[in-house]
Parts: sequence; C-alpha cells; structure tokens
Amino acid sequence: MADEKVLFNDLSTDPQLFEGEGELQYEVYRQMRDILEDEGDAWDAFRPRTNVLWLIHLLIMLLEKRPKTGKQKDEQELWDKLDRLKDSLSLSDGKAAFLSSQDVVRYCESGFADVVPKTMDPLLRLRQSIAANHPPVTTASSDPESISDATEDLALATYLHFENPQSSYALDTSTRFISSDKPVDLRSIWFAWQNKDVAIPEYLASTEQLNEELAKKDDTVKVQNLKFVERLDLITWLEGASDESEYIKGLESDASAARSAQ
Repeated sequence: MADEKVLFNDLSTDPQLFEGEGELQYEVYRQMRDILEDEGDAWDAFRPRTNVLWLIHLLIMLLEKRPKTGKQKDEQELWDKLDRLKDSLSLSDGKAAFLSSQDVVRYCESGFADVVPKTMDPLLRLRQSIAANHPPVTTASSDPESISDATEDLALATYLHFENPQSSYALDTSTRFISSDKPVDLRSIWFAWQNKDVAIPEYLASTEQLNEELAKKDDTVKVQNLKFVERLDLITWLEGASDESEYIKGLESDASAARSAQ
C-alpha cells in the first residue's frame, strides 16, 4: 500500500500457534500462513484474504455466543449460517463467498442473507479463480466435458470455463466493469488480464490484431481497448491487491441490501 502503513502481527515468531488443535483459530492461523507462503510474502504484506479469514473467525465466535431463543427453527437457522461461514474458510478461493472485508460486512448488514449467488458474477469468479491459481480456460463450447473445444485463440473461443464449481460464461457477456459509460464484455476483460504484463504499445497492437481476426467471423464482435488507468485498475482488482475499483459497478444484491436498510 503506497501511502498507508500495513498494520500486522508477525505470527511466525510463535511457531506453536500453527500447531494448535481443537480450536478454529489455529486452523485460521495455518490458512493465513499458507496464503502468505503461496505468494512468497512475509506477514507485513497486505493480503486482503487474510483479513477475511480473521473476520469470519470472529463472526463465527460471536454467533456461537449469541443467546439461544429456545425456538428450534431459530437454532437451526443459526447452525446453517455457521456451517456456511465455516465452509467459506476454505482456502479454495474458487468456492469462497467472501473476497474482501467489505463482503463480510455486507453479509452482516444484510441480516446474514445467503451470499452464494454473488459467486456467480463473472468478474468475481475470475478474481476468485486467479486467487486460487486455477484460472479459467477459453473454449468454443459451453459444454465443460468437451475438452477438445478448449482453445487459447480468442478469435475462435466463445466461452470462458471455470472449475470448482463448473460454470461457463459467454465471452460476449457484459460485465460490471464500466468504460466510457458502457459495460465491458468478458472477452475484453480476459484479454486485458492475459496481457497484464505487456507494454502499452504491444497491448494496443495485440488488440488491433485480434479485432482483425474477429472481424473475419463477425464484424460486430470487437475487443475493447481499455485505457491505461482502466487496465491498471482492473488488473489490480483482479489480482487481489485492491478490494475496490473505480470502474466496477456494485452488484445488484448490494443495491437491494442498501435499499432494504433505508
């Protein structure tokens, strides 16, 4: 974080914390350590997922200590919520319902509504798969069983396929990323991510070349050329270095929750 100090506690100074058993917090410590080790980071690195794990742990503790109502239905609903929260502690970000601290806060503000449908958003699915080191593959078919349809050629591909859980999105799907007051399609988002490390001239040249190839099949299909600040914002958000994006519109579920809170 450029202008802000990262507040952290170096847990590696106490190795016994990672050997504890019988308490959820020890499992959370191990998962936080694994996230940092996978990224090659130390405890002073800013990794939003570690904050999410600890917040969920605290939320579970608070819910478990909530006074009992004596009503079987209420108690069953509570245990269902706890089960979903514990499932969300999985290291598999491809399945996680929470990607940022804000997601946990929104979950609380919504009255602990089911958050699983949020993971169906293509932008969130892409971010989750990148965090889990299981990026999607482009295919020429929506059928996940048709391995032969997998292709890296975006001029031929028509779908972006994810695993865990399996789902496919048409590349012409509009996303919540807004450029020039218009939603950017998934093909352009994926193309920008694929070219995240290339210089601007090379990115522009690749965009022009791909559009020429796409025009041979359908002259109405084009990859949108994102501006430098837009591409930087998108890449920063997708790789998890930032929880917010200036160009990504909020989910409809967030808007509904805000309206209901008024």
